[in-house]
Amino acid sequence: GSHLAARQVFSVKEDGQAARVGIRKDHDWVLGVQEPDAVGTTAVTFNEESDFERYMQRLDSVKPAGGGPQAVSLMLYDNQDNTIREVACSVPFGLTVAAGKMAPIPMGPEIPKLAFIINQRTPTGPLS
Repeated sequence: GSHLAARQVFSVKEDGQAARVGIRKDHDWVLGVQEPDAVGTTAVTFNEESDFERYMQRLDSVKPAGGGPQAVSLMLYDNQDNTIREVACSVPFGLTVAAGKMAPIPMGPEIPKLAFIINQRTPTGPLS
């Protein structure tokens, strides 16, 4: 069955990109990313344990055409207030995620909204 799995943010580098955009350890869980494509955006979710690591390796190997830092929209679940938000963050993020099993996240009121976002192929605005 498809469940939403997430990786808990384990550490955030003080002066890193993740800290600048408000990502917090222990609060935030990485659900997936939104990537621009020809039609709008495609959501990439991390369902398998190795997905996040593979994705990060791929990001490291792909350099944006303009030569600047690559920005990615991270979809984050906040376990304090049970909300989901999208945050643009450039690589390197300056964060680590907890190793081991991906944790299923509680199915709160925001989850149907996330499922909708994951299934649509048009640009998404802020989630708030």
